[in-house]
Amino acid sequence: MKNAFIQEEAIPVLSHKTENVDEKLFSDVVHKIKNGLGGIGGFAALLERDLDSDDPRKRLVHRIQDGVVKLNDVLVNLMTLVQVQKPCAEKICLQTIVKEVWTKIWGAEQSKDLAVYDLLSDKVEILADPQIIRKLIFHAIRFTNLVGGQIEAIKIHSQREGRVEIVISFLDGTSFTNATDNILSLINEWEPVEARLSLAIVDKLVKVHGGKVSIASCSGDVKVMTIQLDH
Repeated sequence: MKNAFIQEEAIPVLSHKTENVDEKLFSDVVHKIKNGLGGIGGFAALLERDLDSDDPRKRLVHRIQDGVVKLNDVLVNLMTLVQVQKPCAEKICLQTIVKEVWTKIWGAEQSKDLAVYDLLSDKVEILADPQIIRKLIFHAIRFTNLVGGQIEAIKIHSQREGRVEIVISFLDGTSFTNATDNILSLINEWEPVEARLSLAIVDKLVKVHGGKVSIASCSGDVKVMTIQLDH
C-alpha cells in the first residue's frame, strides 16, 4: 500500500467570519511544532546517511522518522478540522473524484478494478468545491482503513435534484457492533484517535455543503457510511 495518507498541506483558511485569536494562535503553534518536526526529521536523515545498511541502529532512526511523519499527519488534520473554508462551487463528477482519491491511496493497479467502486453507469454531477470533496472522500476512506475496515463498495445515488448520497459499505474491523448515526458519539469514542479525527473532518466538510453523515450497522459485520450532500 502506498503511504498516501501523508499530507503536506492543510485546507487553506478562507473563513466565513473574521479569524479569531484562538484560531490564529492555534495555527501559529501548529506551524511552530511542524518546524521542529522538520528539524528532527532532517537530523534523523543525517544519522541514517552515516550508518551502514546492516547497522542495527538504523531501526531506531526509522522509528524516529515514522514518528515524525505520523505526528505531522495529525497536525495537518487538526488544522483542517479547526479551519473554515468557504466553498467555491463548480460542476464536478463524483465518480471521477472517487476514482482519483482511490487511485491516490491504493495505486493505479488496484484502481483498475471498477468493481471496487460499484458506481452507477451514469455520471452524477453536482455543484461543489472539488478540493473539499476530495478531502472529504479521502478522510472517509482513511477512516475505514484506520478502524481496520475493508471497503466492499462505494455507491453514488442521485436522490433528487440538489441532493446526492455517497454510500460506503465496509467490513468493520472493530468491536463497535452497534453503530449509530450519532456521529458525535462515534467521534468521541471510536478508536484509534486518528480515526476519530478523520471522521470529525468528514462530518465538518459535509456540513460545509449543507449535508450530513451517518454510520449504521447492516447485516453481519458490515457497516454503512452514508454521506448526504446538498448542492
